Amino acid sequence: MIDSTVNLSAVIAFAWVLGSLLNTVIYRVPRMRTDPNNRHEGPSESTFGEDSPFNLFLPRSFCPACNTPLAARHLIPIFSYIVLKGRCGHCRELIPARYLIVEIATVVAFVLSYLLFGLTIAALCFALAICLLICLAWTDFETGLLPDELTGILVFLGCFASAYFSGGEIFVSPLDAIIGVIAGYLSLWVINHGFHWIRGKQGMGYGDFKLFAAIGAWVGWQLLPITLVIAVIFSFGFVLTRVYIRREEYHDSIEFGPSLALAATLSLFYQHTFAVKVLPVISLSTI
Repeated sequence: MIDSTVNLSAVIAFAWVLGSLLNTVIYRVPRMRTDPNNRHEGPSESTFGEDSPFNLFLPRSFCPACNTPLAARHLIPIFSYIVLKGRCGHCRELIPARYLIVEIATVVAFVLSYLLFGLTIAALCFALAICLLICLAWTDFETGLLPDELTGILVFLGCFASAYFSGGEIFVSPLDAIIGVIAGYLSLWVINHGFHWIRGKQGMGYGDFKLFAAIGAWVGWQLLPITLVIAVIFSFGFVLTRVYIRREEYHDSIEFGPSLALAATLSLFYQHTFAVKVLPVISLSTI
């Protein structure tokens, strides 16, 4: 009992810190891709120096509104946001709720992974996959970008997990993962080109194809159809929310990445919770 409590505490502490890093990735990676020398949304030269690099680690964390470097007490995940009441400690500008949501979601992802797989490599791989989906969803929602760096890592991690646990008892088999990658990319590519042929315009971007390919590496080709259906349902829900609840004008376009990421998360948890936990119990009860 004590060991389980210690393990769970260690998992929460690790996820607690990682959640803060994920927010850094979500904010900085799109800006590093579009303009590595961009300063109009980043720290001013007077604050960090004319030749200050801009990457995941430098300059140190700052307020996007006033460019003031954050004190160490303002960098404690979750608690700093609550203590500061969601505002910058210097200029009192509102901090996006995304920072709190991502940090909490990261902790939840790691705790659920620990409950599913224990303190194992499988749990780490599963949790990191969910974290990458969180990053991709928020990045696409805020910037309309699905960075190749993140989708590439998700593909690699999925193929690694399938190869490391090659029996297919924990994750999909290597063959199913490879077919899933190919089928994921080609299926959206075909759908998009069919849409372009009918409507004369693009329905999705290549980032969506790559994300669905990465999802295929994790759920295999078998769960790709239902994952896509769920993603389409979520997209319709997001459109209705914007139009009828938030009273926003519909411009005939919506980021598909968040829907794909959310659908993939549900598919992953279904795959492992139902197939690994529920089915064996049902089988035993029928003996």
